[in-house]
Amino acid sequence: MLSALLSLTVLSAALALPAWAHQQSGDSEGTLSEHTAPSGTPPLTLSTLPAMDKTLREQRPSLLTADGIPPQGNGGTVIEQEVGGGSGVGQGVFIKNSSGTDADWSSLLQGETVTFADTDQPQVLIVHTHTTESYMTYYAGYYNNEDVGRPTDIHKNICAVGEVLANRLRGAGIGVLHDTQLYDYPEYTGAYGRSRETIEELTEKYPSIRLVIDLHRDAILRDNVTRIKPTVTVDGQKAAQVMLVLGAADNDDNPNPTWRENVRLGFRLTSVLEQMAEGLTRPVLLTESNYNQHLLPSGAMLLLEIGTDVNTFSEAMVSASLVGDALARIMGA
Repeated sequence: MLSALLSLTVLSAALALPAWAHQQSGDSEGTLSEHTAPSGTPPLTLSTLPAMDKTLREQRPSLLTADGIPPQGNGGTVIEQEVGGGSGVGQGVFIKNSSGTDADWSSLLQGETVTFADTDQPQVLIVHTHTTESYMTYYAGYYNNEDVGRPTDIHKNICAVGEVLANRLRGAGIGVLHDTQLYDYPEYTGAYGRSRETIEELTEKYPSIRLVIDLHRDAILRDNVTRIKPTVTVDGQKAAQVMLVLGAADNDDNPNPTWRENVRLGFRLTSVLEQMAEGLTRPVLLTESNYNQHLLPSGAMLLLEIGTDVNTFSEAMVSASLVGDALARIMGA
């Protein structure tokens, strides 16, 4: 089997995201120049297949403005709302616990999290186990079935949002590897096993990595045709709500001996995000499954959900930049 590293894409720090990625109904065009690393910052390099195009001129969808929004057809309704609930553990953190673990969750808000170093080596790895997850390019209160597909083009799926997060961290002087390999295509089953191989190879090759982020988007269905768009407004911009999914159990079927470190950092990130913008996070989902979060005994691994399939790219990218700012604060950058 070919090494997973041969299919790793490490994106350029100078990437310019396309105008369509910042638009929804009524939005004006914009750029993300503030998300890029300072000029002169050398990108991390590995052998790459294929790299994101820097201009993406050929990648812009046709649905850009209110005039271009398609009429409601074969889909259903989109309901925009702020999703909350859960049990409070303090400092703005709420949880939904399906892990089977009974712990003093409030105590995990205390103490030190993962230690990050002052180094030019990569400390953060961003992967996308479900790489073809994507977002809408407009919001009109409805969707058509073709609007919520799973594109393999990395410029049109979750990878574009991951690059916003990566560039926000790079701009803070933090070394980042962004892997855009397709793990859920052509076969969805087994995606976590395939992404695990890459995570293991990269963390062995780069022992400086202290944080792995598996970036996803969620899907919330009220019924067969009604989808929920979890959204808040931050400084006048709509942002997709963020949720962490964290394994919080250690057993023979799902070994995860360092789950407390993951939960502690996840709680810290949630708390900082809530300080930045109240309501930006949904309750942390604690589960029995480990989602590969046992692979970094000297650091932490987080599964991060930004929005759902009916949030817009614009909303998801606003949230990704805020997550980057919060992580930079936690990492002392």
